[in-house]
Amino acid sequence: MPNIITARDFKNIAVITGGSSFINSVFWQDLSDSFIKAGIKFHHYVSIGETNPEKVDEIVEDLQNRNIDAVVAIGGGTVMDTWKAVSAMLCMSGSIVDYLEGVGTKDPTGVRKPLICIPTTSGTGSEVTKLSDYGFTENDLIKAAAITGLKNTPCRLETGDIVSMFLSRL
Repeated sequence: MPNIITARDFKNIAVITGGSSFINSVFWQDLSDSFIKAGIKFHHYVSIGETNPEKVDEIVEDLQNRNIDAVVAIGGGTVMDTWKAVSAMLCMSGSIVDYLEGVGTKDPTGVRKPLICIPTTSGTGSEVTKLSDYGFTENDLIKAAAITGLKNTPCRLETGDIVSMFLSRL
């Protein structure tokens, strides 16, 4: 994967992974070591549980002044939804809630940081859709909302390097 990142001259990336299975494996260690060896600075985040606006806003606030070149999502649907929103919100102002369909009052710009998705599950295909779902509490009720303005902002789906890395460990 570092070849994909360095080929695009990305030097400073944000990486989000799911729970613990990947980050507790030799594969995460191999990947993070390869980033370091390639001179890629990375900021790692873990996504556990359903995606919510607070989590997205917190990550965006943390990354806002770090001059991120791209974002990398490794995980399932929650990771993909979180990272699609983060990549967009790094290019917009306010809270993700401001852009949620049926909740917010702003239209997404359609601009986002480059996004590299590596799905580790076989689900609804969040990594290739323009839709991301978010749950939040309003008046003590859990409400779902979506951001749909992520069209025309292609993400890159990469599995070859990861599969090769896994196969090299067999």
